[in-house]
Amino acid sequence: MDEKGQGAFEYLLLIGGAILFVILVIAIVQSSLGTQQNNALNGSNKIGDVTNQTYNSVAATN
Repeated sequence: MDEKGQGAFEYLLLIGGAILFVILVIAIVQSSLGTQQNNALNGSNKIGDVTNQTYNSVAATN
C-alpha cells in the first residue's frame, strides 16, 4: 500500500514541476516581448523627434 502512495506522490511532484516550468517559460517570454515592444516604441519616438527637429530647422531658415 505504501508503494501506491509513494507513486502517486511522485506523480504529483512531476506534474507540479511541469506546471512550474511552463509558468516560468511564459513569464520569460512575456518579459522578452514587452522589452521588444518598448524598444520599438522608443525607436519610433526618436524618429519622430528627429523629424520634428528637421522640420523646425527648415522652418526657421525660411
